[in-house]
Amino acid sequence: MKKLKYAIFDFDGTLVDSQWCWQTMLLRAILERGHALDYDDVEPCLDVEWLSRHEELRAKYGIEEPLFTDYHQFHPYIDRFYCNEVCWKPGALEYLEHLKKQGVVLVIFSTTPEYLLRHALTHLGAEDLFDVIFSGHDRGWSKSDPQSFRSCMTELNASAEECVMFEDSLYSIQSAKAAGMTVYAVKERCFRQNREKIREIADRYAQYLTDFIE
Repeated sequence: MKKLKYAIFDFDGTLVDSQWCWQTMLLRAILERGHALDYDDVEPCLDVEWLSRHEELRAKYGIEEPLFTDYHQFHPYIDRFYCNEVCWKPGALEYLEHLKKQGVVLVIFSTTPEYLLRHALTHLGAEDLFDVIFSGHDRGWSKSDPQSFRSCMTELNASAEECVMFEDSLYSIQSAKAAGMTVYAVKERCFRQNREKIREIADRYAQYLTDFIE
C-alpha cells in the first residue's frame, strides 16, 4: 500500500455489515403500501445497488410516489438496527486499529445520516476511533458526484495523493476515481452483480480489509 495520511472509509457495506438493511428498504416500502410482494424481487434487491431498482419496482407495483423520500420514514426500524444490531465486517476493526497505530487519520465518508453513524459507533464501542465523520446526507453530498469526493478532500485539506478511499459500491468507486482518488474496494455480497466491474476500476480489491495489510 502507498504511504497513507488519510484513510477515508465508506461505512455501510465497507466497515459494517449493514448494506442488506438498506437493500431491503424498497421491499419494506412496497409491503407497507399494502402490496403483495413478488418474492422473485427479493434476490435482485440483495444483488444490486438499491437505487438502481427504485424506478423498476415503482413501475412494477404501480406506485406513483417515491418508495421513500426520507430516512425518517423508517425511523424505528433503522434506529433499532444501528443502535443495537449493527456489527463490524470481518477484519474491519483489526484493520482500523492497525492504521491508527501507524498514525493514519481515520475518516468516515458515508451517505448515511450522522446521527445513525454515531449510534452505530456507540453500539460498537468505537466512539473515539475516527478523527473525522462526513455525512453526505447531512452535507448534501452525493456519492454519484465526483465533486463530493473533492469536497471531502478539501475539508480535510488533503491532496488525492495523500488519501485512499475504501468503498464497496460501483457508483461510489466510479465517482471517487473521477475525482482523482486512489480507491481500494472490498467485497460486498449485495453487489456481486457488479463485482467484475468493480475489480476493473478499483486500484485494489480484497475480500477483507485486513488483506490490505502489508
